[in-house]
Amino acid sequence: MNSNLYSALNPRTLERVECFGLPFEMNGLLSAAGGETHQKVVSRIVESAKERNLNIGYNSSWTINPIWRHQPELKSIAKELSIALFTSYYLSRKIDEILIGGVMKYKVDKIQAFLGFKYLENEGVQLPPIETWFVKNEKTILMHLTQFSQEALNMAQKYEKLWNQRMEITGSISSPEKVAA
Repeated sequence: MNSNLYSALNPRTLERVECFGLPFEMNGLLSAAGGETHQKVVSRIVESAKERNLNIGYNSSWTINPIWRHQPELKSIAKELSIALFTSYYLSRKIDEILIGGVMKYKVDKIQAFLGFKYLENEGVQLPPIETWFVKNEKTILMHLTQFSQEALNMAQKYEKLWNQRMEITGSISSPEKVAA
């Protein structure tokens, strides 16, 4: 691992996965975890977003270089930059709502709550965590964002100059290329 890499995230939107005929990944996560009630709640959220012509996203992973975890000053700046990157990315892509899972062992749900995420509920009752296979069955709590917190927006503004100076490699996703066999 490159010691200069401080964090990474892996966002997707419903629009993008549908363009390529792929399933919305959170549904696969919930199928594997056996979260039937969770699936119903997520389906309602996704269908509601579709009906209102809102772009909905799912962020499947977030990580930080282990070297930074044991250095408080680096960990703090990595956290700030990650929050700014995450917020700026979703705002710039005009993604109106986001679904995400927070691994409780690593307190990811606390960072997500800072961003403005709310715990998923069914009929006013918070859904329990699910066990996710890709982090050795750690408890993961599902969350939904409809509006970034003022603190997240402030963090994005603090690092706006860095965001505006980013290098971006893009390509069209309007229609997948067909490769001749």
